[in-house]
Amino acid sequence: TDTLKAWSGRQSGLPEDMRLVAISESGPENIADYRTRNGIDIPIYSDATESFAERYEMTVLPTLVGVDAGGVVAFVRHGLGGDYSLEAAASALAEVEMERSMLSRERDTITAERDAIKADRDKQVAERLALQTERDAIIKERDSMQASRDALAKERHGFVELLKDG
Repeated sequence: TDTLKAWSGRQSGLPEDMRLVAISESGPENIADYRTRNGIDIPIYSDATESFAERYEMTVLPTLVGVDAGGVVAFVRHGLGGDYSLEAAASALAEVEMERSMLSRERDTITAERDAIKADRDKQVAERLALQTERDAIIKERDSMQASRDALAKERHGFVELLKDG
């Protein structure tokens, strides 16, 4: 309760795409009264079945869950001592966002490099196929010329035989 009271009313100090919410193991029927009684303006969601708590191993209360602008859990911090401020949470989330952005750029660079390598390989394959086709055409032409040469030699041989006989 003390941490929620301390952080209550501080939403305006967060980056525009960051929101602070609380998760309670209490049922929804108790949350509204709790917020009013303690002057807490942070939204509080019920996790009466403790499925959220189990998923993020929330065994220490309070636990801070940083969720990025895309709705993806960026970090989970168990326990919030007096030294952990809202600004520190915003900074941690910004750091995670920056790291994700850097990893995304690296992934894009690797993808572009892979695509360039694939395009180069495809070009080499196409060039090799073109060279094989050209080689096959040359071999076919050579074989055709050899057949013509053989036919001419046979014909010449036939003329030579005729001249000898005649």
